[in-house]
Amino acid sequence: MTLAQPGAVAGNTAMTFNGTTGYVVATVQPLGVVFSIEAWVKTVSTVFMEIAEINNIQFYVNGGSLGANVGGVSFSAFTPVNDGKWHHVVLISTGAAGALYLDGRFNVSVSAVASMPGTAFYIGRYWGSALNFFNGSIDDVAIYPRVLSLAEINAHYTLGSALAFDAMDDLPFRQLLLAADPANAAAIVVGDASVAVGIEGIVIPAAPAPAMLPCT
Repeated sequence: MTLAQPGAVAGNTAMTFNGTTGYVVATVQPLGVVFSIEAWVKTVSTVFMEIAEINNIQFYVNGGSLGANVGGVSFSAFTPVNDGKWHHVVLISTGAAGALYLDGRFNVSVSAVASMPGTAFYIGRYWGSALNFFNGSIDDVAIYPRVLSLAEINAHYTLGSALAFDAMDDLPFRQLLLAADPANAAAIVVGDASVAVGIEGIVIPAAPAPAMLPCT
């Protein structure tokens, strides 16, 4: 995994994953059946690979297309994302349905219900074992205990950063940023983890209030 790579917006940095060993593990607070996960991704790969995953929730790219599995129900977006360009991707669960948003716009939905009872939030790899490693770049991953509105999703895409809602977004990006969403204290944001991360990943402790961990 290569750190401090060009991110989704000028001046930002991202992680580039090698598709074989690199990943990140974030320890987050358990969520219920209502949640949102968002990220920026860039890849040219056609293999099945995880963007982010926690227990029975999978957010992935498969055959070049964005996809998800929520509570055992799989569904995929209609537009490929493996063109080597940055794409803003969002998975939401309303408690009755799951939906995918791509580059600020609704793409597909399906009836599905699943909670996120675990606390190990994997970025770039399958949670259960060393499989489905991401091959490409991932930037500004965020997880929320609520459904992002279409207006919020479009705004995040337009602003070019999944951390646009957070005041700490203006800080230097060669840092690991942890913050609680000001409106939702249970939300943990993981972004720009430009720190010493080995092939076994890095465990990020949950933060009850906004906090910042500097580069080491």
